[in-house]
Parts: sequence; structure tokens; C-alpha cells
Amino acid sequence: MEASTLVPYNTTESKSTVSRDIRIWITLTVTLILFWGIFLFFIVLMLHAFFTTAHLRTQMRYVLFMYTLVNDTLNLTTCVLLFLLTFALYQIPVRGCHFVVTIAASTFLNSRTGLAVMALERYAAICFPLRHSVICSVERSWVPITVSSVIGFMPSFIDIIILSTSVPEEFFFERVICRREYLIVTPYQATRMIVTDATTFTMVALIILYTYIKIMMEAKKVNGDSASTGKANKTVVIHAAQLSLSLTSFTSPISEYLMRQQVAFVRFFYFFLFMLFPIFLSPLIYGFRDENFRNHIKKFLACRPHKTKRVGHTP
Repeated sequence: MEASTLVPYNTTESKSTVSRDIRIWITLTVTLILFWGIFLFFIVLMLHAFFTTAHLRTQMRYVLFMYTLVNDTLNLTTCVLLFLLTFALYQIPVRGCHFVVTIAASTFLNSRTGLAVMALERYAAICFPLRHSVICSVERSWVPITVSSVIGFMPSFIDIIILSTSVPEEFFFERVICRREYLIVTPYQATRMIVTDATTFTMVALIILYTYIKIMMEAKKVNGDSASTGKANKTVVIHAAQLSLSLTSFTSPISEYLMRQQVAFVRFFYFFLFMLFPIFLSPLIYGFRDENFRNHIKKFLACRPHKTKRVGHTP
């Protein structure tokens, strides 16, 4: 009798648990897609402003910003995709997982080096105003973009070589839950990740700190154009805040391990606050602080269809 009463109870409880997990997954999926859609909406607005405003295309800072926007969009898209696949426990071939992880890892490093590049551009504008147009000409934009891209992709390229020489070909056709840790098959890869993360963060942090100090020193010496130096300083400070938030993403493997038994919303909150929010800051910085983008967004949002007025006598 006891056994017969336990079976329906366990079956009902199991169905209830599955139903709850499905509702949670749907809720998180809708939230992430909505967040991604809002982000993409502002990205499209700023891309439209860039390509329809001639003077924006003649300044390196805006060219670099467009590169950062495209890079951050790829990073956000792959991060959301990986989170949803992992949370749903959906298995994909290792080859596809490696491709998505490579894009996510490369664009993540590009975002950090992009902060340093844009801080250096502001440093050149404030500290070398007479030579700024030459040093930071649009024709030279390909140099920082190429350097940033190479720095971002090089660690992943090394991983590709290590992985292809360390595992049999059948490994790439296995179906797995896509996590970066699954692609780490040798101690060299783990060491490479630690060295790369530490070096990148230290390098970017030092560059941002250096540019901040130099801009502060220049602001004290020059009193005539304090508005531009103050604005540049605020931009560098915001870059530093982005970098500080992104530092927590380096601890994601440890945090995920510690929170593996936590409820889904706790893991989602960590992912949203420390992985996605720093990416979302970029369009906020230039989209709402920069006058050109701000005016373009206001014009777009204020645009409403006008009702046709009837011509006739007033009753």
C-alpha cells in the first residue's frame, strides 16, 4: 500500500518540478530577448545617426565607437545565446560550441581593449589638441581597430591550435552542453586563460589610470577649455567603471560553481548585472551623453504620425 501511494505522489511532484522549470526558462528567455531587443534598438539608432551625419564620419572617436558597438552587439548576442543554451541544458556539437565560444571570448577581450583605445583618443584630444587631428585621423582608424582585433582573437587562435592537436577528430562531433570549461582539455589552456585575463585587465586599467591622471593635470594647467577636459575626464571615469564591473566576469567560472545549487533567478541576476550590464553601458555613455546622438535619438522618438486636418468651416 505504501509503495502504491508513493508512486503517484512522486510522479505528480516530478511533473510539478518540470512545469516550474519550464516557466522559469520561458520567463528568463523572454526577459533576455527583451533586453537584447532594447539594446539592439539603440544600436540601430546610433548606427543610423553615424551613417546619416557627415561630420560624425570624419572623427576617429565616432569610428572607434561604431566598431565598439558592433563588437559589443556580437558579444551580447553570443553571451545571451550561451546562457540560454546552458540553462536549458541543450546539447550542441562541440564544433558549433567552439565557434560560439570563440566569438564570445574574442569580442569580450575586444571590449576591454576598446575601452583603453577610446581613453587614449580622449587623452590625445585634450593633451595634444594641435596634433590630435593628425594623430587620430579617420584614415588611421584601421590601426587601433586592427590591433584591438588581433589582441582579442589571438588567445582564441592559440586555443584552436592546442585543441586541434590535443584531441581526436571525433571530439568535435560530440554533443555537449556548451560551456567554455568543456573546451579546456589541457593545463596549458587553463594557464593561458589566467595569464590573458590578468594581463589584459592590468594593461587596460593602467592605460585608463594614466589617461585620467594626465587629463586631470592638463585641466589644472588650462583654464580656458575646462568644459571639454571635464567631459573627457567623466568619459574616462565611466570607462573605468565599465572595466571594474567587467572584472567580475573573470570570476564567472568560480561564481558559477558556487551558485550551481542556487535558484535560477540568482544565477540570472549575477549574469545580468556583471556580464550584460557593462556591455549595455557603452551605448548609454555616448547615446545619451553625446549631443549628436542624443539629438538624433530625441528626433526619432519624438517623431509621431500627424493626423490630417480637415479643411472647412469651424462649426
